[in-house]
Amino acid sequence: MTLKRYVFVVALVSLLATSMYALSPWASYASHADLRDRNDQRGPLDVRAVGMSSGNQPSWTIRTWDRWSATSIWDRGFLALKYDTFGDSHFDYYALIRSDGFRLRGTLHRDYKRQADEQLRRLATARPDRASVRVKVPLGAMRFDEEFVFRWTTATTWLSGRCEGGICLDRAPNKGAVEEPRRPVPTPTLTVSPTPTPTPSDTDL
Repeated sequence: MTLKRYVFVVALVSLLATSMYALSPWASYASHADLRDRNDQRGPLDVRAVGMSSGNQPSWTIRTWDRWSATSIWDRGFLALKYDTFGDSHFDYYALIRSDGFRLRGTLHRDYKRQADEQLRRLATARPDRASVRVKVPLGAMRFDEEFVFRWTTATTWLSGRCEGGICLDRAPNKGAVEEPRRPVPTPTLTVSPTPTPTPSDTDL
């Protein structure tokens, strides 16, 4: 993929996901349950389901309705996961999955409000089958506010003349985002100290 196309797609994913956030109210979904999506877009990257594993280094598995390969989506297809970790109207990070023509590459980016995006690290990807991709995103690579939840959403793009404006975009969920607990809410622990037993003194005798 050319650098020009790569920069364009990164900006596109960031813009579309941010506008999706702004236009849609938050929706609540069960944690770690597969998120289902309808067969409602053209192209091979129409999302069918998204599942998340638990732990400090969770993985997200994006399943599509059609089969595809790294070769077939090269320079045309991109998958992204957007993360709101500060609890405002802006997505603060995104994981981008793209093809280099031979295999899939995953990268984590910081999406700043007033400066250029920054690539933070590479991400491990895997292909459970020809209609899905799995990416591992360590939560320790992102900053969080004091809340015990974060929010995520998925967006895929397919560049084709058959799509309106040359771009097929699919979102999962179609409205809002998934609210996910980051870690268990701590329960205060009450420590009871034993009451000392009084000892007789000389004045008591």
